[in-house]
Amino acid sequence: MGQILDALHQLQAIELKIAAIRRTEAGKTRRVQTYKRQVAAADTQFAEHRKAVRERQLRLDQLNLEVAARDQNIQKQRDALGRAKTNKEYAAILAAINTTKADNSKLESTALELMDDIQSLKSATVHMEEEKTALLARVADAEREAQAYRDEVAAELARLEGEREECATGIGPELLQTFSRLAEHHDGEALAPVQEANRKRTEYICGGCNMTIALEIVNVLKSSEEIRFCHVCGRILYLEEPASRRSS
Repeated sequence: MGQILDALHQLQAIELKIAAIRRTEAGKTRRVQTYKRQVAAADTQFAEHRKAVRERQLRLDQLNLEVAARDQNIQKQRDALGRAKTNKEYAAILAAINTTKADNSKLESTALELMDDIQSLKSATVHMEEEKTALLARVADAEREAQAYRDEVAAELARLEGEREECATGIGPELLQTFSRLAEHHDGEALAPVQEANRKRTEYICGGCNMTIALEIVNVLKSSEEIRFCHVCGRILYLEEPASRRSS
């Protein structure tokens, strides 16, 4: 393995450690954001319930006023019964009273249904407030956990980033830029080994994406220190050393 590839391997080892730290940190941050979205959803649902309660309460108040007005009308009609001069007039007033009573009965039934509905909504709202309180506690816990992790790994992350800068000094700026882009895209894995897929047919694949690698590229890697890339995933390719060489 050439000097440049050796430097790239060292750089990738550092990148993988940094990526693992960032991945864990991102997971903890996502957990915080998930709980915050749940709190926002609870706020929306809570606001909708509050609005529904207000609307029903307004309708209930209107019904109560209407029932009270009809009760007053019934009383006036009863007073009019005593002043009726003919049976026909008396019967008409009595029919009007009965009609008003029937209408009132319907309004009172609707009012009772509204009262039950309001009570159910209020009970649900209380439950939602309890859930929101629990969610806020989870947000606080998750934020503390995320911050504690950031504090815990800060020194290690700074050390690794320092090593990365030091290790990158021997790599050309263009190749280093390509490596950094690949590492970011592939979660730290900018390099991929060339693997033998079929020895009899002399077939090789990229160890990163499992796509076929042309024999021409493999021969270049065997005979020179030139940098070659996978034509599919873009990773920098390298040949794995035989076990006998690695152990010597």
